[in-house]
Amino acid sequence: MKIVLITGGILIGIIASLIFVMSKTHNPSPSMRGNGDTLNVFGTPEPKIFAPEAGEYEFTYPGDFVVTSFTQTDEETKTEYITTTFQGKNIENSFELSTSLYTLKNNPTVAQVQKDNPSMLMEDATDISIASARGVAFLDVSSPAHPIRNIWFVAHGILYQISTYKSFDEGIAKVLESWVWTGEGKKNNE
Repeated sequence: MKIVLITGGILIGIIASLIFVMSKTHNPSPSMRGNGDTLNVFGTPEPKIFAPEAGEYEFTYPGDFVVTSFTQTDEETKTEYITTTFQGKNIENSFELSTSLYTLKNNPTVAQVQKDNPSMLMEDATDISIASARGVAFLDVSSPAHPIRNIWFVAHGILYQISTYKSFDEGIAKVLESWVWTGEGKKNNE
């Protein structure tokens, strides 16, 4: 299975997510709880902790973000994604996390993403590690007016794809610094 990023698909996904968020109030199933012991590095109301039901990981996000989760399927590859949007006061201060099964033996690398997506306009591409999970981060500049930061990494058979606008680089860095593996995720990443 090749990792395929269709820039238009990401933008459509972000826009669709925002429309969904704005059209209805949705109480996502993951736990979102305030944490009085957490230093508010976001400069927003008290940060919250996002922890999916499976209990594999958790991270801190700005407390005033609206969180919405939904499932979508890529019709071409038949891959099912669980997508969660974290909507700030404006679209530039938001991010999206999509997870799907990952069956390749190797983690995504800059070279693999470039090979699989030769027409993608990439900048700032680098191999990364998020809480010991290996992956890649890059800026998709196919839309120069709105470059999209992508962070992809794999842990325990799941591909984590995070997308946000370049203007939220500092915010997403704080989110990723708070990422920890818990439960089964911790066992699989030790």
